[in-house]
This record gives sequence, C-alpha cells and structure tokens, in this order.
Amino acid sequence: MATRDENFKKINDELELMSDDKLDQVAGGTWEDIVEDVNRFKRDFGIDFASKYFNDDIDYYVRSDLIDAFRKFGIKLEFHSESANKYFIDGKEVTRDEAFNQVKNKLGR
Repeated sequence: MATRDENFKKINDELELMSDDKLDQVAGGTWEDIVEDVNRFKRDFGIDFASKYFNDDIDYYVRSDLIDAFRKFGIKLEFHSESANKYFIDGKEVTRDEAFNQVKNKLGR
C-alpha cells in the first residue's frame, strides 16, 4: 500500500510528463484538493477508486470517480481551479470535513 507521500510523488511525476498545453486543459480543481480527497477516501474508508489511474490519464478519470464517490453519499462536488473545491449537501455549501463526516455517517462509522 502506497503512502500519502508516495502517491503525491506519483502524481507529481505524471504532471511533469504532461505538456503545458495538456496542463492548461485541466478542468479545474486544485491538485492538492483532489489528492487529499482521493487519499482520504482510501485512508479513512478503504475506498480506493483512483489508484488504477495514476499511470494513465489521471485528470479526467480521477475527477469523474471522485464526483461519483461523493454523489453516492449525497454530496455534490464542484472543482475550482483557482481556489479550493466546493462541497454541497442538500444545496448548502459545507466544508470538506463536513462532507467527509457525511460519508462517515452514511457508512455507519
């Protein structure tokens, strides 16, 4: 099982391989937010939906899986490229921690 630092290194290595044009096409959401959310799902809940993409096109697929994962727990995720991603429960904006508390509660933990 890869550590958080190892996952960051994998993502950073992949980003280094991407051209500036490809990076410019990244559709919002800070990488720090995405990596933290992916790692938190894996670390806290054993939900590992993204590691299979770290060697492929991590942008589109990880974002899609992350949106789907949050949606399963009643959370809407919005990616924002210049600021922190936003999380919504029943149309109300909540913090990342509140979003993950919802996941925790829905899983009965």
